[in-house]
Amino acid sequence: MSMLHAEEQLLPVVGAEKWEPARNAQAAAKFSIDEVEGKKVLHVIQESNEGYSSYRTMTTLPAGDYTLKVTAQGKTDKGILLQCHSFNAEGKPTLLMFHTTEGGVFETEDLYVTFKVPADSTRLRFDLGMSSTKGDVMFWNPNVLKGKVKAPPKKEKEGFGAIPAAQRWVAEVLWFENDPGIPAMDFTKEFTLDAAPVAALCEITADNGYELVVNDKSVGADVDWKSVEAYDLMPYLKKGVNKIVIHARNVDGPAGVIFQAVIMDGKGNATVVATDKSWTVTHTDGSPAILKSFGPDSAYKSHWGVLPFIRINPPTALKV
Repeated sequence: MSMLHAEEQLLPVVGAEKWEPARNAQAAAKFSIDEVEGKKVLHVIQESNEGYSSYRTMTTLPAGDYTLKVTAQGKTDKGILLQCHSFNAEGKPTLLMFHTTEGGVFETEDLYVTFKVPADSTRLRFDLGMSSTKGDVMFWNPNVLKGKVKAPPKKEKEGFGAIPAAQRWVAEVLWFENDPGIPAMDFTKEFTLDAAPVAALCEITADNGYELVVNDKSVGADVDWKSVEAYDLMPYLKKGVNKIVIHARNVDGPAGVIFQAVIMDGKGNATVVATDKSWTVTHTDGSPAILKSFGPDSAYKSHWGVLPFIRINPPTALKV
């Protein structure tokens, strides 16, 4: 049963108090504390399918029932891992909480996990991260609530007011292997929509330029790699199989393309289509090439440099 509770801060505040990165020898991982919309967030990127990586903090709590609450956003192959260990006076650890989610894209999801602190606990260790999976996840506002607190029910939506710009990229920067200086390539993705969309927004840029084609219709083009464009995809999408093609062009130096779309149906369900290793790349004559992904981390630290990928704002939100 849910209990009334005052949401006091029982875990260290991100950015103000101590959160430490942790990983084992098998994990290839990167860590950072980023700022998104004025809030500090824990950012974990695991680049290997072996080992674990997490942000970790220590605290003490009296014996009793509690609920870990944290907001997650990002993408993993196999899911997020949330853990809590208790240590007694002799330093012996006891696992109090081991929670994993399904893999996929997390637009913004509030996670609630209950656990019980034993009477012999002298300190607690919390880990927020992933294990045995590649992924790129940010954690907002981690906290512990007193009592067993259930997640609030998700509201059914008859529609929604707007699709905001991406708060951050889950997309990966793509090009192709063994680039011999060929200036043009085609990147293709087919996907299925179970219902007719009611709104759809995409954001895209490429070095040096691109033309975006959806279901054989040209959506837009640009040749300035320092800008990011937003397009309304509603006139181009349909229920059933859809096809996106990005005709990417490079003049000289580094090359890459990045694309991300959020597509909503009438019940408020979101489908995210973003450049990743599931796309195909071909030469403009249709002959195959080998796809190369620079990974999700490149969306922040690529040759685009100062471009604020996590703060992209389209000219207007798309109204339904």
